[in-house]
Amino acid sequence: MTLLVKNEEDTIETNIRFHADQGVDAFIVMDNGSTDATPEILKILQKEYDLTVVHNASTAYKQSEWMTGMARQARRELGADLVISNDADEFWSTHDGSSLKSKLTSQESVVTVRRYNFILDEAQGEDRDGYVHCSNRVINPILYTSQEYEVQKKLSMPLQRIAPKVIVNPVGLLHINGGNHRAKHIMFWRNRVSEDIVVDHYPILSYRNFEKKIQSRQIIRTLHPERRLNVHYRRWLASLDSGELRQEYRQMLVNEKECEVLQRFGVIEQVKPTALARWHAAR
Repeated sequence: MTLLVKNEEDTIETNIRFHADQGVDAFIVMDNGSTDATPEILKILQKEYDLTVVHNASTAYKQSEWMTGMARQARRELGADLVISNDADEFWSTHDGSSLKSKLTSQESVVTVRRYNFILDEAQGEDRDGYVHCSNRVINPILYTSQEYEVQKKLSMPLQRIAPKVIVNPVGLLHINGGNHRAKHIMFWRNRVSEDIVVDHYPILSYRNFEKKIQSRQIIRTLHPERRLNVHYRRWLASLDSGELRQEYRQMLVNEKECEVLQRFGVIEQVKPTALARWHAAR
């Protein structure tokens, strides 16, 4: 598994430990200039797992190039047959609870996996580890347009449709695209979509975590004003500038009544317990 991280002290330890128990043999983590406890956490984890840390403080954020490079490094240095291109807020598991390896073969080229957003309850948003127990999975996303989302403050990012993620064979890999949503491979005829593996995505964690991420993007915006930001960050940075970031954060949580409405119309479902919650309870 490869991860590109920056200031992920809230999730990185749980992410590594969870995926090691799902069958991942080794990890390559690129630390993109973290200023929190992420580097120290990774040092501790290196004593327990086959974990390679790559330090890269560049603000250029060449995600596609870096993720493709790490996949090739995983093959070259670790002998990887397959590489899961991951983020610190994403948790991969199988529907039947078996190892990820049981659903894959070394002959695959690109395996595309469906990803689901989870939405925190209001109380969970106050807890650093609240996401571990979150059960609100978005199964029928609302199809906002980018233009609508940027200007209509009532729209909530976690309810939007999100792209899938990929597992790649580094032999013959051409490149992984930005966001790790797709990949090009020489042996494209071996590409497939998996119905057995799922990615649970927790895009919004505690307010403190959210604020740190937006402040980090604010620095990047200052250093690279020419870079085009996606619509989410344009809206969130505007909220930071106007002093409305707390309201923006609340818009992405749900209370009990809102959960009932969203379930009533089939937008979300309650998953109790999730793979992450089961794993956490068993520790």
